Amino acid sequence: EVMPFVHGDGLDTVRECLHADASPAGLADVGLGLVLAYSNDILSTLERFHGGGLWHKDIKPANLIVAEDRAHLVDLGLVTPLQSALTLTTHGTEYYRDPEMVRLAMQGVKVHEVDGVKFDIYSAGAVLFSMVEGSFPAHGNLSKISKRCPEALQWIIRRGMADMDQRYGSAREMRADVAALLQARDPFAMLPSELPSFRGEVPEFGPLDVDLIPAGAPTPLAEAAQDAAPSKPLSRRSRRNKRRMMLAATALSGLVAVGVASDIHDRRQDISRPGRIT
Repeated sequence: EVMPFVHGDGLDTVRECLHADASPAGLADVGLGLVLAYSNDILSTLERFHGGGLWHKDIKPANLIVAEDRAHLVDLGLVTPLQSALTLTTHGTEYYRDPEMVRLAMQGVKVHEVDGVKFDIYSAGAVLFSMVEGSFPAHGNLSKISKRCPEALQWIIRRGMADMDQRYGSAREMRADVAALLQARDPFAMLPSELPSFRGEVPEFGPLDVDLIPAGAPTPLAEAAQDAAPSKPLSRRSRRNKRRMMLAATALSGLVAVGVASDIHDRRQDISRPGRIT
């Protein structure tokens, strides 16, 4: 099977543009909304990989393309069956690769003897860290989050990059926490103890069905986001990200107009059609 070509911008480029517009303190609510939306896309894709018995093995910003309002995972060169009898290797990209995987590879451990799902989850946490901070996690799971970031989001990042026995057990579990934060009326007031995984709850939702957007009245944040545009613009093919910034901002506020919610539903159904990477 041939991987479809995705025409868009690398997440590393998108990240640089977001932080070029941000204050020294970090991303504003609009930018944080985008970070969460892209994280949801990544984790949704990982659900499908892991559900099919596959480990991507090289999740990093350069292997994520932002196109048509979504983050798409590309480069399948290192994809490995989770039940492979091969010995672990140190392939992957430093700072986004779990150091524990490297240690186990040096000991000659086989792929099927470890939970490769958790290696991908570590990488997803590292990518989430990089979007919030604007730089890679140079010290692994000891890397400090210094930029503006809700406490619950810090907890999600830390748990994604935690030691294997404390890490999320699945992409769905991590994604449930991301979705809960996107739905929060005030993400900065949300406590880690209010996240689904903290309570042992993982909602049943399909790979593309997030149910993030409740109907309601538009907010001042959404109206401000309509005019938001990076001072250092992205390429032409990414101008539609401006629209997603508006939608993500309203999700952070917990309110979206009924017409906008209907439009999002139509867009999700379109994305669900065959022939698209999700």
